[in-house]
Amino acid sequence: MFPLGTVFVPGDMVTLRVFEDRYVEMIRSLLASDNDTLEFGTVLIDKGSEVGGKDIRRSVGVNVVVKQCEVSDTGGYFVAGVATQRLEVLEWKPDDPFPEADITFPPTEQGSVIHVSRLARLAQMVRSLLVLMLEEATSSMDNTRDVGGEAVLDEYLPPNISSPLAHVAAGTIEPGESDAASWSVIRAVPCGPFDKYSLLAAPTLEQRLAQTEQVVGHLREMVQFRRQ
Repeated sequence: MFPLGTVFVPGDMVTLRVFEDRYVEMIRSLLASDNDTLEFGTVLIDKGSEVGGKDIRRSVGVNVVVKQCEVSDTGGYFVAGVATQRLEVLEWKPDDPFPEADITFPPTEQGSVIHVSRLARLAQMVRSLLVLMLEEATSSMDNTRDVGGEAVLDEYLPPNISSPLAHVAAGTIEPGESDAASWSVIRAVPCGPFDKYSLLAAPTLEQRLAQTEQVVGHLREMVQFRRQ
């Protein structure tokens, strides 16, 4: 397990610079294993620091599949991977020499036609919010290009964020894709780690969507207040 000050959700790209001795040992242990797939879990640190231990950790996180691992000049590692699914910690083991835990993977929900419609509206809300925030952020830039409206999303958002969000907003996903689509929307929500954790930790698809609607609505109110 790799407790961090960052929250990842399924589908996120994860890049880490591993330098602390216990996590260097963890990566070495993974590399020395006979497993075809290298993977580890990560959870949010509630209190404390990423370095040194004695941190207090949240109980919900994600599984990360390692796609690339390179040795750094200092003897540590540069690790790149992708978050694949939610996990829940059942019990933490002693950090000897690195954090380990017994975990479980909650089942994936299939969703329904109602969820497809709700996800489309939510994705549209997020796109609208991002347009407001990007227009606000770029209004003071020395930029001669006339980019406004939703075109600003293609101009400034990474394709791995904007394309899945647009796909969900179009309402063309299948009901069985609802769970994965919810993470496509959440990855695009510009919120802090504790709000992001609340979305990750929501136990059902229905609760996840309701929580996301609340977070997006609050962010929109904040942006509109600044624009007055």
